[in-house]
Amino acid sequence: MSAIDFGLSADLFAEAFPFHLVLNRKLEVVQAGRSLCRHCPGLEIGKSFSRAFRIQRPEVALDFLEICSSTHKLFLIGSLDVQDLFLKGQMMLDESSDCLYFIGSPWLHANTELKQFGLKLNDFALHDPAADFLLLFKSNKAALDDTTQLATKLREEKEWAQVTLGSIGDGVIATSIEGRVTYMNQVAEQMVGLSQYKAKGQLLEQVLKLVDEISQHSHADFLRQALKDKRSVAMPSPAMLLQTNGAPCVIEGMLTPIQGGQAGTIGMVIVFHDISDRQHLIRQLEFQSTHDHLTHLPNRLLLCDRIVQAIAQARRHIEQVALLFLDLDRFKTINDSLGHQVGDQLLKLVAERLSSVIRETDTVCRLGGDEFVLLVAEIEQHEFISQVAEKVLNVLRAPFHVSGYVLSISASIGISLYPDDAADVDVLLKHADLAMYQAKSRGRNNFQFFDATMDLRAARRLSLESSLRAALEREELQLYYQPKLDLISHRVVGFEALIRWHSHEHGAVPPDRFIPIAEETGLIMPIGEWVIDETCRQIAQWRAEGYDDMPVAINISLIQLTRTDLENTLVGHLHKHGIPSRLIELEFTESVLLQDFETAMDALQSLRRLGFTLTIDDFGVGYSSLNYLNRFPINVLKIDRSFVTSACEDQDAAIIVQAVVNLSHDLKLSVIAEGCETVEQLDYLKRIACDQVQGYLISRPMPAADVRQFLDSDYLYQ
Repeated sequence: MSAIDFGLSADLFAEAFPFHLVLNRKLEVVQAGRSLCRHCPGLEIGKSFSRAFRIQRPEVALDFLEICSSTHKLFLIGSLDVQDLFLKGQMMLDESSDCLYFIGSPWLHANTELKQFGLKLNDFALHDPAADFLLLFKSNKAALDDTTQLATKLREEKEWAQVTLGSIGDGVIATSIEGRVTYMNQVAEQMVGLSQYKAKGQLLEQVLKLVDEISQHSHADFLRQALKDKRSVAMPSPAMLLQTNGAPCVIEGMLTPIQGGQAGTIGMVIVFHDISDRQHLIRQLEFQSTHDHLTHLPNRLLLCDRIVQAIAQARRHIEQVALLFLDLDRFKTINDSLGHQVGDQLLKLVAERLSSVIRETDTVCRLGGDEFVLLVAEIEQHEFISQVAEKVLNVLRAPFHVSGYVLSISASIGISLYPDDAADVDVLLKHADLAMYQAKSRGRNNFQFFDATMDLRAARRLSLESSLRAALEREELQLYYQPKLDLISHRVVGFEALIRWHSHEHGAVPPDRFIPIAEETGLIMPIGEWVIDETCRQIAQWRAEGYDDMPVAINISLIQLTRTDLENTLVGHLHKHGIPSRLIELEFTESVLLQDFETAMDALQSLRRLGFTLTIDDFGVGYSSLNYLNRFPINVLKIDRSFVTSACEDQDAAIIVQAVVNLSHDLKLSVIAEGCETVEQLDYLKRIACDQVQGYLISRPMPAADVRQFLDSDYLYQ
């Protein structure tokens, strides 16, 4: 059986009804449209209709005669292969062939898109109601003489086409071969802003006014060319539809020629839909993926892309490109003391100031934290880079007003150049980073250009890190003990444990060189636990040797406090060596406690309940110490050595030390002054009633073997 039996050419029949279905009396599939076969894998010629479909409505049994009795009704057939995909159409009986013909089209739930099922717009039988494409369903030409019956069938099919086109969510416009509008569905009328009555007969480009979303250039030429070429083509993207009310919307769609059998192409159908919301979401996601969420500056991803472009242009024009790697000095102290909200606001203001000193061709990027990078392109003279760096330092010198605080901040800047220092993005960033650390080491608030020796220093640091990883296993770490003197009894009342590293490769490495590396790499956790265990072991040994109980203070890092089970670790080592918790003092710096206040508070309260003595070390350095002092469950304040050193020469420093001592006593806290190195400092601390002192005047830190001799001498400072 073929379309010729209906008085139609095979091409026209296939083009008009891609979803048709022919069933014999056994309800076996005799013939099926190409789109139906493509989208319903279970459909097979010669097999039962029920293998691939179910009749949703009307409620009829799968019986040839019962279906024939309902051919005047609209059928809804559901696919068993594709969920939520249905075919809507009519069943028609062809008496000469004794077959049922189903002519239908896809029908989807309102919230379901065609794309979800792999359907294309031209899978629909889209027709111009004014065109005469003769939907003939009788198998012999004699039936065509019955004009009444033919008119009824045509009217029914036109009504069916109107319902189908009106039910889909896309706009549909049909044109003649000359490009004049012959049909518009309701969605198209709403999107364009014209009724079908007004649009009919107008040229397509007068009704569908498309422009490029970015350049605003008209796409009228494209529409005319698509009509001329008579081939399916997608709309240009991004395309903007200018509605008659002036409101634009972004659309996408397809232009597909309508084939008229032997007549060839008889027009064009345009199917389109609004993607404005989707485009807005895409742009939002693109922005979020390439920009910092806090400052809205470009992030590392976008910066790297722009560096590549800048290098390519510099290579063509024989120019230089500079990267200025900027780190805010002491930002962490502000962030820890005043809170993250103040820190975030400060970063936003810094971003605004940095953006104000660069050209439109340059880029300011936030890498994260308090690190920024300035990309400066099109450089012809080396001096220009120094001028930019000076501008940056100057613009940051003015105070920042944030949440009632007046904050002063500076920056350390490292500079690397293309092509002098590298031609690779990652290497340029690395060299600028190394130069920034060099600027910090030279006192901060300055800029340094990269030089090759910085690579050597970086290599030495990596070597130091590698050696530190093996230090515990090699037993290269050792604890030294510095005594604390009571200023009333003039006797030693305890010690502070201080870690020392004697490396086989690097010799004696000072703590200020290896402790930061340990904290950055996470090695501070095993090293910190070793310090706790070794301190407990040494106290137990001194007790076994008959010495008086001497509490020993241990320094605790932020990572130990927040990332490990510090409480259980301490209790475990106390039990292991059989010593009481009162012999262990735990020292925390202000920045450690203020980094995560709630976590620190919970941890301190648990440790205090277990009987540990808690000390705030380096007191006076932070911004908001007094705000939190009465809230922390601490026992002791240790005044920072910088105040003690200056107390005898600087009246302001002396006033601060006196105030801290008085405040501590009012809060029932003991006070220790560290860094006492002269008799004058000791006498001053006695006069202001400081409780204890620690420093080189009393004793330098000593190994455990020397502590015995020190204690045996019954040390008494007069």
